[in-house]
Amino acid sequence: MDSGSRSDPVEKIYDQRIRGVGVVMVQAERQWHAHAGCWFMLASLAPPTIMVAVPQEFAASALIPEAGRFTVSLAAESQMHVVDQFFAGLATPDAFQPGTLVTAPSGQPALGQSPGVFDCALAGRWDLGDVLLVAGVVQAAGGERPHARNLTVNAIQVRTDAPRRIVLPRAALPAPSEPPPSVPLTESAEVVYARRRFGPLTVLAGSGGPVARRRSRAAVQVSHQPPRFLWAAPESDPLSSALAEGGGWSLALPGQEPGKTEEPDEAMGRWIDGSSVHWVGGAPLERGGGTYFAGTRADRLEAPTLPQEALWMGVAERFGPAPPAGRA
Repeated sequence: MDSGSRSDPVEKIYDQRIRGVGVVMVQAERQWHAHAGCWFMLASLAPPTIMVAVPQEFAASALIPEAGRFTVSLAAESQMHVVDQFFAGLATPDAFQPGTLVTAPSGQPALGQSPGVFDCALAGRWDLGDVLLVAGVVQAAGGERPHARNLTVNAIQVRTDAPRRIVLPRAALPAPSEPPPSVPLTESAEVVYARRRFGPLTVLAGSGGPVARRRSRAAVQVSHQPPRFLWAAPESDPLSSALAEGGGWSLALPGQEPGKTEEPDEAMGRWIDGSSVHWVGGAPLERGGGTYFAGTRADRLEAPTLPQEALWMGVAERFGPAPPAGRA
């Protein structure tokens, strides 16, 4: 959460997506910062890389480049009160209950009793204006409570007991007076990330004729003004080919068509007939796809740490409900 979300034109639509909450933490020298958010994704497995969008107004945007490391921890459903604390204007992390904070192998702070922690080394950063996008290669991953359910933004939004006063965690705080206990992280990033509750999207790209279609969870919003989206696809995937040719794109939340078999969370891209999709402003859009975001072109984000993946970023120029499945 950050102040830019209040003026984001696509937020009401993006809020319909299931998004597991993470807690981003960083410490540089004796300064410490933590905030809860959902703008992160596992972009690659070779090497395992987490992409995180950090509001520029938060001290973490300066501390992460300074430290060269950071952690992302999945919050458990039972840790709703801990997330509340991040927005309660705490004077110091010493105010947390014992066990709330732990120390990852890199020495960076992380959330204790988490379903999953990613201990990351900074591998790239991009200034998007209101947000700093960072890439972190996962050095270690694991969770103290692997079977705990991940808290979602959606669950936070429907609660009736939320604190009345929200204090955005903009400023850095003093580091804990004593280092929190260390936690071993011995699992793969892929296994740990699978514990995140994160709804898939259908990605389409093309400029006419054949259209590339891919089902993916490796897609996330990364800025408010303008509303940008970031997604990943293998170099060899038809989606990367279609985007490289300069085609329009769309990201669609799943629709609820009666009798339609639910697709897997991830599916390799394939070519489909361009006449079977709806075209809006030069972007291909799947009919009956729920709600969508679309743009006329996407730019490749140069990230040398991702040799087998291509990262694409586009501005959502159009968004709203998709046309019905039977509409021409």
